[in-house]
Amino acid sequence: MDITSCKAKVIRYLTERPATRDDDRLLYRMIVEESLKGEKKGMEIVLDAIEKGEVPHFESVRRCRQKLQEHCKNLRGSLYHKRHKNEKYVQEQLYFSF
Repeated sequence: MDITSCKAKVIRYLTERPATRDDDRLLYRMIVEESLKGEKKGMEIVLDAIEKGEVPHFESVRRCRQKLQEHCKNLRGSLYHKRHKNEKYVQEQLYFSF
């Protein structure tokens, strides 16, 4: 799936399903179900679809959601500001010294 299609789906779900604004797993689930025509699929089938590019990678969906919320305030969830208040703390936790 190309990034334009992924972006369109992310915009639609962020708009139509506000719960997806704060939950990347729910957002990803909605996109995967739509991509696989809403059928319940086994894990192997889902992973094959990801590998074949029929379903976007989780990280692509997350990054797309993040960028959209950065630029479109109306697509932000209730946890947006809380996550950004913790930014410095998270950066400190992720610091690696070599």
